[in-house]
Amino acid sequence: MEGYCALHVHSHMDSVLDSMVRVTREGKNKPCLLQEKAKEYNIPAIALTGHGNMSGIISHYKTCQEYGTKCIVGLEAYITDDLAVKDTTSKYYHLILLAKNDIGYRNLKVLSSIGYLDGFYRKPRIDFKTLSEYSEGLICCTACLAGELPRMIMQYHRDPSYQLEQQIDGWITAYKILFGDDFYFEIQSSDSEEQVIVNKELVKLSKEYSIPIV
Repeated sequence: MEGYCALHVHSHMDSVLDSMVRVTREGKNKPCLLQEKAKEYNIPAIALTGHGNMSGIISHYKTCQEYGTKCIVGLEAYITDDLAVKDTTSKYYHLILLAKNDIGYRNLKVLSSIGYLDGFYRKPRIDFKTLSEYSEGLICCTACLAGELPRMIMQYHRDPSYQLEQQIDGWITAYKILFGDDFYFEIQSSDSEEQVIVNKELVKLSKEYSIPIV
């Protein structure tokens, strides 16, 4: 595990009902189990990527400081085609965004705020246009099976007649242009049928488009 960094982590503070991970101490004189495990496995850095919000970041940062672990500030954004469209036709997807500097941290806060103030419909959403305006200082990863690229891969796998090759190419190209060397394909360790399919296809696409995998 040495050298491994956790880049997609949810906590009880930012992903209610979706995580049991605590980024604070379990109680007085008790450890923070997340940081204890990181220390045990020599994990040098941990990101926190709350669902649409950054409410756990300050606690995560303070605990990381206490344990000598690098804190990576992140957000699992909900991205939609147009945040102004607020009806049942509006789909949204997950997207991991990580701050690589102070500018990125400020832009994450802006994006999270826009999601709640301007784009909220069931979830705090942003769109690609908004992301483009506040992409400086950010690293982007394709997220979990709820990400747009994994969803397209699975849709094509179920029914190749959808002819999604051009759509996938356009999607990857747009994000590669926006983020350059700060754009990554995310694979996850899971034995689920869908995850295995998506991982294999992402590895193939990684070679085709020269995009690294995390």
